[in-house]
Amino acid sequence: MKHWLPAFVMLALSSFALAQDVKRDIPYSTPPVERHVLDIYAPKDARNLPVVFWIHGGGWQAGDKSGVQAKPQAFVDRGFVFVSTNYRLLPNVEMETIFKDVAKSIGGSTSTLPSTVATRTASL
Repeated sequence: MKHWLPAFVMLALSSFALAQDVKRDIPYSTPPVERHVLDIYAPKDARNLPVVFWIHGGGWQAGDKSGVQAKPQAFVDRGFVFVSTNYRLLPNVEMETIFKDVAKSIGGSTSTLPSTVATRTASL
């Protein structure tokens, strides 16, 4: 019976996850560029919440904004809006271009978020 208790507790806690609104593939540049899109995960009816901005891994050569696993839900459950972005990759572009893509996506996400959802950005 002792072996089942941790599993039961985890199952019970997982049922308390907050509902989240997910907006996928929102473009952050004009004209649109294939990898210039981001996803926004927010608690349902979110108001005035901090934002966590996720830049995926992959050594600037691989990866995708969708590889976030359970991260969005973990942050949403703690009262954050979670934004995950794509950017162009090496060797197709230089590092300077990647930095500009990421900066543009941060600016794009703040202009894309409804003003009622998030008003401040948290840096991690």
